[in-house]
Amino acid sequence: MEEGDSHRCELAGLYAIVSTVNCMCRLHSVTNGFITIACDNASAIKPTAVDFLPHPRQKNLDLMQALWRSLQEPPVTWKSVHVYAHQDQKVKDSHRRLASLNCQMDVLAKQHWAFLFKHLPSLASPHFPIYNEGWTLWRGLSKIASPSRPTLYGLIMDPVSQMWWVRHKCFPLEAKETIDWGACLEGMLALKPSRWHWIIKHASANCGVGARLVKWKCQDDDKCPRCNASEDTAHVLRWQAKGAIEVWSESMAKLTTHLLESRTHPDLQRALLENLSWWRRGLLPCDIFQEVEVKQATQSQSLIGWKNLLEGLLSKQWRQVQQRHYNSLWCKKSAKRWIKGMFVHLHTLAWNQWDHRNDIKHCVRRTGQERMNHKLNQEICKLYQSGPQISPLLSGNTSAGPLSPSSRTLMDTRDIGSRT
Repeated sequence: MEEGDSHRCELAGLYAIVSTVNCMCRLHSVTNGFITIACDNASAIKPTAVDFLPHPRQKNLDLMQALWRSLQEPPVTWKSVHVYAHQDQKVKDSHRRLASLNCQMDVLAKQHWAFLFKHLPSLASPHFPIYNEGWTLWRGLSKIASPSRPTLYGLIMDPVSQMWWVRHKCFPLEAKETIDWGACLEGMLALKPSRWHWIIKHASANCGVGARLVKWKCQDDDKCPRCNASEDTAHVLRWQAKGAIEVWSESMAKLTTHLLESRTHPDLQRALLENLSWWRRGLLPCDIFQEVEVKQATQSQSLIGWKNLLEGLLSKQWRQVQQRHYNSLWCKKSAKRWIKGMFVHLHTLAWNQWDHRNDIKHCVRRTGQERMNHKLNQEICKLYQSGPQISPLLSGNTSAGPLSPSSRTLMDTRDIGSRT
């Protein structure tokens, strides 16, 4: 179950009320009655409607169905009322007494949560069958609370997709279970579809970098358009020239501001920023931190890879450490939203480096590009002077041997026009 799910918490409270009433009716042989239940979550009281029917698309189907069936057992009539939450200092709700009782329940619930947080080592959600929920679907020891079609498709196909990345050595097999795939999904949905395509192409090295362009026979060498080094996707992110460093520094400043504004754990913030900078300079990651949990999260991310961090693969431990930090501050912020924001900022950092590289390649005149254009122009002149009877390109004569990649480029009239 997802932490901080208010809908599930409200359903659990209503289910407990109905189950208690059912037990009392059986114990005391109650044959009729009228009960009003109030809730500040409109979605949670939907099972009380006369025409309600559970559907797999519904969130927290297990509790929704259990509540729906339990409401039909006792010989009493139920009436549900929606009240506004947090009405301590407001008078918007017409059901003032119910709103007051709702505030009292909120206070008691927070006191109970504080007691559990203080005395229990872990507040992990329990996974067990619920009376009246019907059939259940499990993935190992974890119950699938909402077995919708997208959820089932993900359960079937996600392991296949993950093993593809393992086989192509994007990350080791032991790192697969430590990746926060949920954060990856939430972060991707926050981006435009065009960025989804770019992330996949960049992570699988199927984008227009030098090494891939040579395999596609689009150019003769795999040189970086900004230097003479061999260009792959890691080189795009790590390039150390002045312009790229300025773009990186600006993006890192925005990431730092976001982490500060979202009240990120200080050691966790330092672990992220320092290790990203160290990775870019080709240095080994640093995991020397006072907090043991931060050290473990850093080691987990090092196993996954810091380049993969920029491409959306974050360790589960980042979210866990941050949520504990929020809890210790008695902060209502959610680590789920925190990691989603960090995903977007990390993606923007990587995209800015790629965008800077493309500006250099396609918008700035370079010595190597001018040399290649001059060579192509000479070949065009030779072909023109040779005439249509002699030219192997026009006569179909193949005795002249295969054309070089640069000569084959001449066959594209759009390239010829752009380069002349």
